[in-house]
Amino acid sequence: MKKLFVFSLFLLLSFSCKEDFPKKICGVENPVEKLEWLSDLVQSLEDRSQNLHETYKYVSRAVYKNEYAYILNNCCPFCNTIVIVYNCEGIIKGHLGYGTGSIDSSLLQDSTIIWKLINFACKQ
Repeated sequence: MKKLFVFSLFLLLSFSCKEDFPKKICGVENPVEKLEWLSDLVQSLEDRSQNLHETYKYVSRAVYKNEYAYILNNCCPFCNTIVIVYNCEGIIKGHLGYGTGSIDSSLLQDSTIIWKLINFACKQ
């Protein structure tokens, strides 16, 4: 009887800890394809991919003030870039840096690259 109880408890815990994958972010499973504004942004970057400066660009996702944020960034060693931060609706939340309209990059948590070109020029 004790073995049956332990086994039942194990099964119950196993099913209760199960996560639903793939995880929905901003209400969709694949934001790069399913968020229209983000899909359009990525498509425009892909269309300009022959330009050397474009091969440094990438899109990352992070958590900013308990919400998901999308960051259009680059790792260009010779570019002077303004890094734009968007919310799930594609509205600009600000830019990384200091001053008016800026977002301190240390406030972005769990940042991960979600899109880059095949010929991405940066080392990771």
